[in-house]
Amino acid sequence: MRYSDPRRLKYSEVKNEDNEPGIYKLLDKNKDVIYVGHSKRLRHRLKAVMWERADYDQVDGKHDLHREAEFYSRAYTDLERARRIERKLKKRLKYNKL
Repeated sequence: MRYSDPRRLKYSEVKNEDNEPGIYKLLDKNKDVIYVGHSKRLRHRLKAVMWERADYDQVDGKHDLHREAEFYSRAYTDLERARRIERKLKKRLKYNKL
């Protein structure tokens, strides 16, 4: 699977994404992967992350993820494949263990 080059996690970038199923990686300022997720509507999910609207009130530590994430990378794929990939990748990441 080929991911996009890292892009800044800001509205001007996210608004141009397709609202299709896919997988995304959140990256810190050094462009190290800190979180992996999947979504049925990728643009919608990236906006939720950017504006801290996901499950931040329900999971301790998610506010730290929002503050640390500066870039994202994504790949469009069907939802089942995105779920399988996420399960493999998230085991090693600090914020996926919350």
